[in-house]
Amino acid sequence: MKIRKLTVAGFGPFKTEQVVDFTAFDAEGLFLIVGQTGAGKSSILDAITYALYGNTPRWTDTNITKKNSSVRSDYNSPDEKTSVSLEFSEKSTIFKIERSIKLVSNGQKEKESCKFFHWLDNDWAPLAEGLNDTESAITKHVGLTESEFLQVILLAQGRFDKALKASSTERLELMRTLFKTEKFEKYKNGLKSIAEAASSALATAEAGIKTEQNVLVGALAMEQDFDFDFKRDVPVAITKLKAELKQIDSDKKEAEDTLTAATSTLDLAKAQTELNNALAALEALKKLEPEIAATQEQVDSANRAAKVEVLINNWQEAESARSEADQLLSDARKNFTYETKDAQLKTRRDVLVALQAKLEENLELADKLAEQNVASWQFAGELAGFEAELAALGEQIDALKAERQSLHNLAAEVQPRTEIRDAAQAVFDKSKELQDATKGLQTLEGAEKLASQENATAATAYLDVLKAYNDLAAARLAEALKPGEACLVCGSTTHPAKHSSIAQGSVDEKKLEAANKASRTATANLATATEQLKAGQDLVSGLQKLVGEQKHSAVEAALKKASADLNEAKKAQVRVKEISSQIDGDDAPLAKERNEVSGKATDAKTGLAAANNEVKRIGKELQTLLAGQPSVADYLEATKTELTKTEALTGAIEAADSASKNLAKALKIAESKTKEQKFDSLKGVAAAILEPKVLEGLQTRIEEHKSDVASQKGILALPRLQNLPKYLPSQEIAQQSVETALATASTIAEVAGGLREKVAAAEELFGNIQAQVNELSAISSDAELKTRLHQTFDGRTPNTKNMPLEVYFMAAELESVLEAANLRLKTLSRGRFSLLHTDRGVGRANTQAGLGIEVMDENTGKPFDPHRFSGGETFLASLALALGLAEVVTSRNGGIKIDTLFVDEGFGTLDGEPLEDAMSILESLKSGGRTVGLISHVESLKERIPTQLKVNKTPNGPSIIQQ
Repeated sequence: MKIRKLTVAGFGPFKTEQVVDFTAFDAEGLFLIVGQTGAGKSSILDAITYALYGNTPRWTDTNITKKNSSVRSDYNSPDEKTSVSLEFSEKSTIFKIERSIKLVSNGQKEKESCKFFHWLDNDWAPLAEGLNDTESAITKHVGLTESEFLQVILLAQGRFDKALKASSTERLELMRTLFKTEKFEKYKNGLKSIAEAASSALATAEAGIKTEQNVLVGALAMEQDFDFDFKRDVPVAITKLKAELKQIDSDKKEAEDTLTAATSTLDLAKAQTELNNALAALEALKKLEPEIAATQEQVDSANRAAKVEVLINNWQEAESARSEADQLLSDARKNFTYETKDAQLKTRRDVLVALQAKLEENLELADKLAEQNVASWQFAGELAGFEAELAALGEQIDALKAERQSLHNLAAEVQPRTEIRDAAQAVFDKSKELQDATKGLQTLEGAEKLASQENATAATAYLDVLKAYNDLAAARLAEALKPGEACLVCGSTTHPAKHSSIAQGSVDEKKLEAANKASRTATANLATATEQLKAGQDLVSGLQKLVGEQKHSAVEAALKKASADLNEAKKAQVRVKEISSQIDGDDAPLAKERNEVSGKATDAKTGLAAANNEVKRIGKELQTLLAGQPSVADYLEATKTELTKTEALTGAIEAADSASKNLAKALKIAESKTKEQKFDSLKGVAAAILEPKVLEGLQTRIEEHKSDVASQKGILALPRLQNLPKYLPSQEIAQQSVETALATASTIAEVAGGLREKVAAAEELFGNIQAQVNELSAISSDAELKTRLHQTFDGRTPNTKNMPLEVYFMAAELESVLEAANLRLKTLSRGRFSLLHTDRGVGRANTQAGLGIEVMDENTGKPFDPHRFSGGETFLASLALALGLAEVVTSRNGGIKIDTLFVDEGFGTLDGEPLEDAMSILESLKSGGRTVGLISHVESLKERIPTQLKVNKTPNGPSIIQQ
């Protein structure tokens, strides 16, 4: 993640809009935010966090509910809005978030708005709007919560040591986001679901078997005593059911035979009834025959009248058409206001058609006149434009010549200024070597001092061992003395006081030689360190003579000025060449362009003259054609109107004559058809016509009578109604016999069917139970395996480390982070401190262990809790941990890339060598492409870091930012 640009207005101490372009610090990589106390240095970092998370580091852990009470500028009026805009990039995409707060309801309430964009197709495209949607989108694209952002990117006041002193649970949440390990939680939940499903399947299978056993025993109505055996007793009960089913099937066969005989008798009784009903129905149909004949005669008359009806309708329609044609003719005569007679209408129409054609032809000539007028105007405009362009080109060429003359002397300074820059570069290189050599000299002085201390310690240790060795030798000699024997040292035969220190220990030649060797080695190391120190001092002295007494910052400033002067001369030289290429020679772009514009102006003059001549010619031709008419268009419109009315009157006369002829013809045809269909008059035809539905009903009545007669005759001819027995029971009695036999057969069949289903169900259920029992073993093994796998993943038995897999993975990542952090912490603490990963607490209930951090003190050889650090030590350790965390996260594939780091204060707790070491490490980050912003009041940092962002208070109160 890289912070690119911040814009604030009405935020904290900033009333007017302030803009910070952080990309301007990319080249230096390290910059300092400076200003008076309370000017608003930390407010810049507050604005970054507020833009991303709607919160600021300094009131994250407070009980503030109204945001305006902390972020709105006190210099704002109630109607002025607080706004923050932040641009940042993640991977290859640039994003922008805008937040604002406005007071409403007379300042009693605040209205906060938020929008999120990304840069797409050279414009800001919206991604989300509103607090909730924007929060989700930022979490998705940034990949860090507010707490995580404040631990690895923005190390704010009061929160600098959060990552160092966090609990294991807090550290797990931080690393889970940074290292994208949410998948472990998904895996664990997935395994849990699988294990629970397998256990549920086992319980379901066991319960299912038990349930089906109970169902089967209940269905067989079996009593379960203490001697009940499912596998033995159930098959016996099923065998008994089968024997009962065999007897029921025999009874069913006998009942079905009785039902068949009763059904046969019922069929004969029904046939006799059907025969009697058909004879009675046929007799009733014969009585309706006179009525049917009269209906048939009425239908025939209606069919003949229908053949004439169409012709009558045609006559009536012709009469209506003649009336309409007469009305149209009357209207056309009223609308015709010209003096032309009916006999002259066709001749007048031909004259008007010819005149219209001629006018339409000359209408194009009028359009051409208008086009030539437009062309004349356009040529005039183009000519004016070309003349103005020629004047502007002349001014541009004169200005370039003047600019070239003014740059001529500066361009000639390239070579002299190059020599000055090279000389300044040489001094700067030596000054840089002097800085490095001075730092190295401090290290050599420390090494020489340490070697001197170690030499003195080794010499003292050797003398102590030598004294102990001599004392032990004397004690051993005294131990061997005997009264009356001469001493090997002094020759005395009396020994009043023997040496008794032999009991205090033993020092042999090996220990003495080891101590002597250590002393000689320390002496040699001291000589080497002294020699290296002398060489370092000589190097510093030699470089100091070359550089002189000027400070490195002054040397660097001189180099920057010389480089800037040289760049200025080079730019002037390049500009002189550019101007010459633009104006010198006929092929120069500006000269060429002036010639082209001059040619275009000449062409425009020629075109203007030709257009004016054409306008005069066409005007004379049109005056002859119009002969007093205002215009060709008006003359043409009047001609079209007269032609339209003339054609309308001619058509109306022809239509009225045609309608009269059609009426006479239609009447003649209708009267002829009436006689042909044997009607006396058209009124007789009208009386015989029937409505279609009425006619259809009468025809249906006739057809139904014929169909009924044929149907009854067909019934009487059926074979089953021939030769019936003379004596048969009534149909009612036969029906009762069938119903009795059917009821008996149905009852027996129902009992047999139920018993058969019971036997089949019992056998099927018994088979299913046996199959489920056989499958239960496999289900049980599967459930046990999946449960063990889930518990192992979750850090429970059989996991011997009692650590979830995610925590185990995080512990490995934490060791990598601490390894990277220790590379810097050992330098910052001069080898004294290093951070250790501890899994203390693993296996205890309700403890998220495995991600603890302790500090190893090389002076004592014992670890301790980071909370025991002093203020300066806490700052150095927290800085090393933050940098180590950023380095490891960035190196991981898929991890969050951290390109920007902010450190707010903490340097005031350092002085001397620790401050120098901390700054060296921060400066080393530039090679990795990161941009590091610092806030500090330490004066030495202001001299050391020339790239600064200044926050100043104005006389009237609000602060401004100078970049």
